[in-house]
Amino acid sequence: MKIILTQLVKAPQHKVYFVFTDFQNIPGNLENVHHIDFFEGKAQPIVGMRMKETRSKFGKTTAEVLHISKVDAPRSFETSSYSRGVVYKKRYRFEERDGHTHVTLTLNAIPESKQGRAVVMLRNSLFRRNLVKALNKDLLDFKKAVEKR
Repeated sequence: MKIILTQLVKAPQHKVYFVFTDFQNIPGNLENVHHIDFFEGKAQPIVGMRMKETRSKFGKTTAEVLHISKVDAPRSFETSSYSRGVVYKKRYRFEERDGHTHVTLTLNAIPESKQGRAVVMLRNSLFRRNLVKALNKDLLDFKKAVEKR
């Protein structure tokens, strides 16, 4: 499963990148994120950094461990997580045009087991609309956080 979403933010690329990678303040910027725990104590966008994100998702509170897997500051960064036989990769890309930044979020769900294939098939049919809605909500929350600074 692959989802691609975009959001225009009225701010320069470096400012947008900073807010998106200001992991300590994500709970204050994203309404559905309640808490972030850092495993290494560093909240910097560096490859290998791990954090546990606790958030509301589909009416429930869930926790996921996220890894920063790629960084190309201030142009992009990627996180990965693993759940129920599926690797989830989220790539945020930031492109500045005329003083504004176009943010592109690409989510890839890659099954690595029979259970993972079943989860992806189920999510393709039942949860895709809600997942897109939740991802768009996060992008809009980030936009508001950037633009109010």
